[in-house]
Amino acid sequence: MVSSYYYDGKTEPDVSHKLAFNWRKMLFSIIFALVLLSWCFGFAGKLINYYNLLAEETYLSQEEKRLYNDIELLKDEKQNLNQDWYIEKLAREKLNLAKPGEVLIKVVPSENP
Repeated sequence: MVSSYYYDGKTEPDVSHKLAFNWRKMLFSIIFALVLLSWCFGFAGKLINYYNLLAEETYLSQEEKRLYNDIELLKDEKQNLNQDWYIEKLAREKLNLAKPGEVLIKVVPSENP
């Protein structure tokens, strides 16, 4: 065996240094691929988390708008509760009360349409 890098045609070339280099290259490639793969999985997890947060933000902004609308309705009802006509309306609708001398008529829907 000759330890030169050139093949002179008479003896077998020594390729052990090339094989060792290929193993190092293969080991480096495998480690690099594993690091890259773990980075991709980490990035995919962050991406999924990002889209979940976007969906939650949309839901919460819609919920906020709904709650502001509810607040406005409650403010209106609070103002109306100070008026006699509204109290009378609620008493008639919710409690089925009537003024003295009035007759209540309750309509019951039929079972067969």
